[in-house]
Amino acid sequence: MKAKINSLTVHADFLKFGFAINEEKSIWEPVQIITWVGTVLETNQGFISVTQQRISKLKANIDSVLKEDSMIGNVRNLATVVGQIISLTPCVGGVTRIMTRSLYAVVNTKVSWNSTVELTMKACNELMLWSQNVDSLNRRCPWLPLSQPAKLVYSDASDYACGSFIHSEGKMFQQNWSTIESNNSSTWRKLKAVELALIGFAPSLLDFPRGPLKDTSFKDPDLPSLSSRLETTILLARAPGTVNMFDRAFYDTAFYSIKWSHESAGLVTPTENPLVNRVREFAKKILGTKTGNRKEPLSIEILKDVIDGSDLSNTLQLRNVCLYVLCEAGFFRSEEVTRIRRNHIKFLEDHMIIKVEKSKIDQLRQGDEVVIASSGGSACPVSILRHYLSRLNIDPHSDELIFRQLVKTKSSYKMVSKDKPISYPTVGDHLSKSLHSVVPDPSVYGTHSLGSGGASKAANSGVGDRVFQRHGRWKSVSAKDGYVKDDIASRNSVSKSLGF
Repeated sequence: MKAKINSLTVHADFLKFGFAINEEKSIWEPVQIITWVGTVLETNQGFISVTQQRISKLKANIDSVLKEDSMIGNVRNLATVVGQIISLTPCVGGVTRIMTRSLYAVVNTKVSWNSTVELTMKACNELMLWSQNVDSLNRRCPWLPLSQPAKLVYSDASDYACGSFIHSEGKMFQQNWSTIESNNSSTWRKLKAVELALIGFAPSLLDFPRGPLKDTSFKDPDLPSLSSRLETTILLARAPGTVNMFDRAFYDTAFYSIKWSHESAGLVTPTENPLVNRVREFAKKILGTKTGNRKEPLSIEILKDVIDGSDLSNTLQLRNVCLYVLCEAGFFRSEEVTRIRRNHIKFLEDHMIIKVEKSKIDQLRQGDEVVIASSGGSACPVSILRHYLSRLNIDPHSDELIFRQLVKTKSSYKMVSKDKPISYPTVGDHLSKSLHSVVPDPSVYGTHSLGSGGASKAANSGVGDRVFQRHGRWKSVSAKDGYVKDDIASRNSVSKSLGF
């Protein structure tokens, strides 16, 4: 009755304040079982479950991934299935996270959301498990059953002593603090009281024989050795990047703790002293900083091997090769080349001009334009770009991005309609895959290697510094030098010029 009165009150309030109520979708009669967003809430019994429609949809999607016993599938379809399984968590429980780990591992091998991935046997087993058992796993009680503890132990501590007792047994424990213990913080004293209570009441609480607890209480003989390795395992599990980022944080912790303590007490803090600040900075420098892992320049010879090993009849491989040669020839950064639009390109008789819409800085008057000559060879950037634009039939006067995500069709590829550039990780993943069959260790190269390779080749060939600076559009001389790696011949020329 009370629920009915509340429902009528809310309904009247909505009308009073001018809201338009959708009576077809509204349920004003109090119910104990309701379906909401594909989830069935049974408040009369305290259970929650998913609708049969969602289960049928999940099974159908699993069958489409496992069709014809194929171990190759579209990563987008697989991710959809994983997402549907995870959405069952409120109605099924934490098993959704446990029994999708192999599926997540497969999804994480993707190059792009439109690529295909190879299903592992473990991933297929997980799909079969959900297809066969999702009906029986559905419907659970999300609230843990309330259970009374077997025994209640109360403890507390003051400035002078601590005490505790076991409820309903009449057993008590008390102890006075020593002078040193009483000077500790209240938090320490309370925690110490709990520790002393557990030690004192251990026989009653755990039914252990009287005496101190030892590692020999392990029933499984393998557990002591496992527990001794637990600390090392946890420390090794820390991410190296996180460790490197915060390896000097304890200096700042000590510094600001001292500063906070003095300011809280209304005292002049010694952290404002220049000597203290210099000691702090010097202490950080003692640890040192690791040198940056700069990628190696990608030579023109390696790039030509990549082109020769690519199937340019495949639109995806043609796009990747086109992107590589433009970065190498125009000293483009990845964020610059992926933002080239069709109307930024102008083809002339023996060269082309590409307008850079977004660059770090415009060094000279026309530094935002890159001129690339036509070589006529198999790796000619002008010819490859013409071929790529012709393949995708991009209107020369349009302002659409020329490098966007490609979608696999029955016969080839087509660009997505969304005017969004391909991401930096996508470019890096494709470059790494292209180099796998060409170089022994692709990890030493990155997207920076393309522009650096072209810049190093031009610098070692004796290109004039003014034209070189304009072509690269660098913010400073140091930035330019970071792109150039001198070859042995150029470095030998210095000592040869001395006339020994």
